[in-house]
Amino acid sequence: MKKALYRLMSLFCTFIILLSMPVTYAKSDNEPWASAYAYTLNSAMLNCGVVSTAECGGYIDISQGSPTGVVYADIVKFTNTAEPCLVIMYSDANNNCISTDIYRYNKKEQSAEIITTIRKPYNIGTSRIAEIALAEGGDYRYVAYTEYEGDTAVVEEYYTIIKNDAFERVDVPETKSLSGVLTFTNKYIHPEVDVSYYNEPLTVFFSMLKDYSASNVSYDNILDNITSEERERLSRVLKRTAEFDYPFDIGEYPNMSAYSLAVNRHNGNGVFNAITNVYDIGDGMYYIRYSTDRCFYNGTILRRTDKVTDNYQILAVRNDFIPFSDAELGNLKEAYLKNRLVLDKSVGPMELKNEPVIEVNKLNIEKKIDVPQVVAPSLRKPLALIGGGVCLALFVVLFIFMKKDD
Repeated sequence: MKKALYRLMSLFCTFIILLSMPVTYAKSDNEPWASAYAYTLNSAMLNCGVVSTAECGGYIDISQGSPTGVVYADIVKFTNTAEPCLVIMYSDANNNCISTDIYRYNKKEQSAEIITTIRKPYNIGTSRIAEIALAEGGDYRYVAYTEYEGDTAVVEEYYTIIKNDAFERVDVPETKSLSGVLTFTNKYIHPEVDVSYYNEPLTVFFSMLKDYSASNVSYDNILDNITSEERERLSRVLKRTAEFDYPFDIGEYPNMSAYSLAVNRHNGNGVFNAITNVYDIGDGMYYIRYSTDRCFYNGTILRRTDKVTDNYQILAVRNDFIPFSDAELGNLKEAYLKNRLVLDKSVGPMELKNEPVIEVNKLNIEKKIDVPQVVAPSLRKPLALIGGGVCLALFVVLFIFMKKDD
């Protein structure tokens, strides 16, 4: 009796574990903040400029006036469980200081919003050297500010973010590691990272944000599934959009005459290279990414229609841009569906390759059995949690039963 009961409980627990397995797989990494942070950094570089040196390890003379420009940017998780923040460090001529802006990602607004700005003035005295670094101590990360007289640290300040609020630590972390970004006096700035060649670390970081943004599109890339004829039609359209040297959007034009004039008035010299991604975003609209001789990240949104040559109406063009995120694509699609200049979609969808049909009867294999889905995916997690609790209760009852029997 005891063995039969034990086997029955084990079988039940095994079933519950198998039921819960589909919800235990980790999802692929997703960086929803990537586009928002990329736009924020891009705006900072456009508004402030970029600080660079003629050669690696060079100094920037500020004795005759400090420059304004971004020196360094990075993504920092200030605690192990915190959302990643964007940290931008720049020379601020308006305030005669080094400023550090820290941004958080607002999920509701899908935008970056500033948490705090840390300003450290250049006029620290002739005998001191100041250092700004990214630091780590225990479970926290910091923006660290240190002033030295000789080799002695006379000022040590550590700033961190906890629950989207900025705090300054009242004592020095017991264990800390510093990654220097820059040092300065009242006469010069000395970047600790190589900012020569147009500030390479900043360029690499900006490219990384673009990569994250590009990989965040959840639509399937159907490039390999389209026919060669369809690829040719797309290529002819993209050869035109590659020459656009300005952002284009159909929503900016009041009538079809103005739109037609603008869509044919491209005077750039970009050369189309290759299609990299084709995303079907629905309602006959497609988001196409392609490369040119000038940049890897170029994109356009097209409407497949029977009313134009090559079957694709150009709705938007962005050359050398931050790739669209899902949210941006959704907003654009919604706007285009309301735009009276957007032509009716084609009667037929984009032409895809015909998959080979394999007749089961001609193969010497057994036919697979279709097993109906017993539990809906949305119910698996609640059932797994309830089942886990039941399993635990049954194991406790079994332990008491066997203990009593002994």
